[in-house]
Amino acid sequence: MRRMRFGILVALALAACAPAERGTALTPLEAEEVIRVTNHNTADVVVYLSVSGMRRRLGLVPTAQTAEFRISSTGLVSARDLRLVVDPIGTFGAAYTTEAILWSRGQRIELTVQRVLSTSHFVTRFP
Repeated sequence: MRRMRFGILVALALAACAPAERGTALTPLEAEEVIRVTNHNTADVVVYLSVSGMRRRLGLVPTAQTAEFRISSTGLVSARDLRLVVDPIGTFGAAYTTEAILWSRGQRIELTVQRVLSTSHFVTRFP
């Protein structure tokens, strides 16, 4: 009985950690935007998108690598307070938050995470 409970708990834990489905198609009204993050920091970083104070995890960027995150622009069109938050793994209280990003549909956001987090910077540009 104990092994059965343990097996059920393991199965539930694995199901909870499974990645979300990737096959969701965007409707024509939902444009896909790109956020590109280059990590020059000595630690791997987790990147979040903050829209009007609500944080959404975009993903992990390992040290000395670049990652692109694709997001739907539906919720971003009316966002007045759009920011990126970078949280280095293994450090306590060292997160970096960008200033408010002035963004319009079709622009690409490029964030460069520096070794000293406070010197990190971003640019927005049309592809």
